[in-house]
Amino acid sequence: MRNKFLTVALLTAACVTGCAAPKTAKKAADDNWRFARAGVMSSLAKNQYESGNLDEAEKTVGQALKIMPDSIPLLLLSAKIHIERNELDSAERDLQSAGKIEPTNAAIDYLTGVVYQRYQRFDEALTCYSAACAKNPADLAYPLAKSEMLCSLDRLPEALDVLTGCEKTFSHASALHDAIGQVQSQRKNYRAAAIAYRTAASLAPDEWPLKEHLADALYKDGQYEAAQVVLDRIVREPKYVKRAELFQMAGEAALASKHYDAARGYFETVTQLQPDQPAGWYALTKTSLELKDLDRAELASRRALAVAPGDAEAHLLAGSVKLDQGRFEMALAAFRRAATLAPSDPMPPSLAAYTLQQLGRRAEARQALQNVLAQHPDYPFASQLMGNMDRGIATVRE
Repeated sequence: MRNKFLTVALLTAACVTGCAAPKTAKKAADDNWRFARAGVMSSLAKNQYESGNLDEAEKTVGQALKIMPDSIPLLLLSAKIHIERNELDSAERDLQSAGKIEPTNAAIDYLTGVVYQRYQRFDEALTCYSAACAKNPADLAYPLAKSEMLCSLDRLPEALDVLTGCEKTFSHASALHDAIGQVQSQRKNYRAAAIAYRTAASLAPDEWPLKEHLADALYKDGQYEAAQVVLDRIVREPKYVKRAELFQMAGEAALASKHYDAARGYFETVTQLQPDQPAGWYALTKTSLELKDLDRAELASRRALAVAPGDAEAHLLAGSVKLDQGRFEMALAAFRRAATLAPSDPMPPSLAAYTLQQLGRRAEARQALQNVLAQHPDYPFASQLMGNMDRGIATVRE
């Protein structure tokens, strides 16, 4: 009897075990299939996101999250999609969920910082970027974001410290040196900025925006010849041949370096690209005067007057052309018109006084200079004119 009961018990156990095993195997197979499907959907969503198809990416991520609601990559991708669409509340919810699952993940802090930055909650964004830097110091994106936020908070020395602290680790990263250059430029330390930009440009020679940054820093540092060399290379590139502002800067650099022929070429290009803007015509007038090409100077000044008749500089340059031509009455009228349009500028009335001297109207010239010096006692050109008049010396115009 005892053996009989034992046999029945064993058969019952075997039946239970045998029935449960297929169910467990089936569940495992189902789980594996679902996870595999979610992985495929995750890859698809990533491709859709990177190609800019945000609507489809959002749908795919949503379907994948129903299968794998605790997937950190899916939650991060969902947050990125919401950030791109400026749906910041939704992005923040995704990131909070991810943070509860994997609090040591630096990417979660970084993206949370992006959300706070969009909200203009800069102190909180800085805290998040700092956390990301601490959790994963091997990712350059995090100190770059931290330094940017410090700049937004007007903490430039700290921003620079963050970046220079990364130089040993990321010495070959052009983005780091570019960021250092930008901080130095904001500090108006253009020489240091130029050094950083030059390093960045040498590390990424095909990145033309880095050369633009370098040229700008060189120009602002007064290294005009070096700036002209860089700008000349830039404006020869096909994608830059329509960038009037770069030709303008190249021309100004050449003009400051007394490379007048080169300057005239750049400014002529500016006037062709922007014929209705006065800056190119002003510069072309000045350069033509330096070259003693009075005919071209007059043509350029006439064009400037046509484009900007209410601008004092247009009349000032027109007067300068007439003065060099010896047409003193017309020069005087132009300078007086410029003085009317820019009453706080001491240059036009000073030039009017100089012109009065050339006309032999010394009493009027002296009175005009006294009026200028009463308002601008430290203006050197007017002081020089007055001193020369007192000493009976012929004045040389600035």
